[in-house]
Amino acid sequence: MFTLGIAESLAHPEIAEVLKTLMWELRSTLIDYLKKLVARHELQPLDFPVIAHVVLSSFYAVSLIRKRAPQDITMHLTDERILQAVVEMIVSTYGTVPC
Repeated sequence: MFTLGIAESLAHPEIAEVLKTLMWELRSTLIDYLKKLVARHELQPLDFPVIAHVVLSSFYAVSLIRKRAPQDITMHLTDERILQAVVEMIVSTYGTVPC
């Protein structure tokens, strides 16, 4: 639903306003989650606002792909799967705090 909103937001300004609010909420939630991982010593401190921007950019890119690619290619790219994959990449790359 999130990426559908992104795709439709240019044509419908009312969707753009709601989407902007949701994006800021998602950004804040993701930053809070990553900070909790740092507090539990499961993740190195990073520039979390930038990482949140990368995650949101991933959603935007997928929304563009969904509009241009056949549905059978993109139907497996759910918002939840994208978010999980991006967070897993971050945690697996930066997940061990150096001793």
